[in-house]
This record gives sequence, structure tokens and C-alpha cells, in this order.
Amino acid sequence: MEDVVDDRPAEKSALEEKALRQLQHIYPLKCAYLGEQTLRELIQHGFKLSMRYGLINDQGMVLMAALTFAVGHGFPRDPQYGWIARRLDNNRWPDPDKRTEELHSKAVLYLKYMLGERGKK
Repeated sequence: MEDVVDDRPAEKSALEEKALRQLQHIYPLKCAYLGEQTLRELIQHGFKLSMRYGLINDQGMVLMAALTFAVGHGFPRDPQYGWIARRLDNNRWPDPDKRTEELHSKAVLYLKYMLGERGKK
């Protein structure tokens, strides 16, 4: 795939700040361990992935940054996370908003399962 150039640097910077604050709120211990520079690099990597896979809305960009943080920078091709690759590569959801919604929905289910919250309301 060819790299996509994002022509929204100011918006992306504000979104990076928002993503950084959200990650620090959700998992402060891991964020403190990684440090701000590493977190920013993970977020920027997630943003690049979102562009590569056509998830070009803010929710898609933050979702890809969060997945990078949660499951690692190589998650789109990691066999452990085939459910992610199937959603990123599937033409069933050509609309970026719908694909983002589908991926977000499955990511929430996965995280609940991994955190032992299945069946809890």
C-alpha cells in the first residue's frame, strides 16, 4: 500500500493531544512507564495506520492509536488479531465510518473478554 499524506496537521495535533489524554486516563500506569515521547510515537503510528486503511475520521484515527497502544504496533497483521485484519481488509464496509464502527464494536467486545468482563453489565 502506498503512504497517504495527511494534510490536516493542526487538527491531527489536537487529536493527538486528545488521544494522549484519553490513554493517560484509561491506563495511567502503562503511560507513566512508557513515557510521553513513546506514547506520542505510538499515537502517530496509529494515525498512520488509520490513513493506510482508510479510517480517516477522528474516531478511526483514535481507535487505531488505541489499538496500537493496547495490542502492539504490528496488530493489523498479527495472526493473534485476525479479527482486526478481517475488518480492515473487508470490502463489506467500504464506508470508513461503518468500518470504524464495526472495528470499534469488536474491539470493545475483545477488551471486555480479555479483562474478564463478559456477562457483566
